[in-house]
This record gives sequence, structure tokens and C-alpha cells, in this order.
Amino acid sequence: MSTISRVDFEKMVSLCRAYDAYTWYIDDFNQMKKAETRNAELEQEFNEIANIYFDGYDGGIRWVKVCMDSTNSSIEAVLGRWIIDRGCEVESITTVKAKRVWTEQEIKNLVQTNDTVLYNALKKLYACQTADEKRDGETKENNGVGFNGADASFLSSTAEFLKKTGFLTEKQKVIVRRKLVKYNKQLTRLANA
Repeated sequence: MSTISRVDFEKMVSLCRAYDAYTWYIDDFNQMKKAETRNAELEQEFNEIANIYFDGYDGGIRWVKVCMDSTNSSIEAVLGRWIIDRGCEVESITTVKAKRVWTEQEIKNLVQTNDTVLYNALKKLYACQTADEKRDGETKENNGVGFNGADASFLSSTAEFLKKTGFLTEKQKVIVRRKLVKYNKQLTRLANA
């Protein structure tokens, strides 16, 4: 089943809204001819979009408009049904929640007070170490991510301990919290990535 993009669906809806299915009710002959010409342009544009996704249906826009009027349904509902009847679906609308931006102070406070955040911070920094650095428990590259040379051995072994056990001792937590203060900028970048 192919999927019609939300943009194309909205374009088809606007074309249907502009289409006048009852031009024969227009009293003025010239106005009626203008409406028919405009309808022909709208129908052609509608069919061009429809042909991208399935074999276009001549008169599809008329069918949608007349069905909408006779069933008292919205254009979106009738057009959606018409599209489904042709073996397609409309791309769903997804709402993207605004992403929270963490400040350095917030990250620092969370690392100092929340064990789960502390564990996640240690795991994230350890994940930034290269495979060689993880294997040897030392920092080999000065790439600005992961642990620095002075902390690499202790923090790597602590991260491995955490990975195996799922917890840190009280003494380990105190030391890790004190050491992670210097990684606050990096942790903030990771949290906001």
C-alpha cells in the first residue's frame, strides 16, 4: 500500500474546496464558463497529484465534492475514503514535542542528587571512550569526549562494575560524583544531543 504525503493530501483538499461541482446553477453564462474553466484546471491539478500515487481517476475531484455535499461529511473524510478505496493511505500527522534543553547547572544538580542520572552519566561518558580506551582502561586520544587521562582508569573500571552489577557502592558514588563535575559541559552536550 503506497502512502500519500501529508503535503499532497492537503493540496488535494484545497483543490476540492475550490472546486464548484454545481456550475450549471450559475445564472450568468460567462460566469458559468469561467467556473467550468477553473474547475478543469483544478481537476487537472488534482489528477496530476493522484497519478503520482495510483492511476488517476478522471472525475475524482467531482466525486469527492458531490459525496461531501450529499453525505454532509468533511472533505478530508471523503477524500481519505476515496484514497483508501484506491489502495493508498495518507501519511499520518505526527506531532513533535518540543525538546527540553538542559542547562549545565541542571545537569550538575541531577548528577549530584539522583543515582539514576549519575549511572546514566557514567555510562554515557564511558560509551564515548574508543574500543582501545575501554579495553586498556586509559585515555589514548585527546578528542574531547569520554574520560580524561587522569580519570580514565578509575572511571572505566567503575563503569564496568556498574555494567556488571547494576549498582555502585556508596563510596564509589561519592568519588564518581566528585569526578563527574569536570565533565559537566560534555554531559550537558550529551543530554541535549
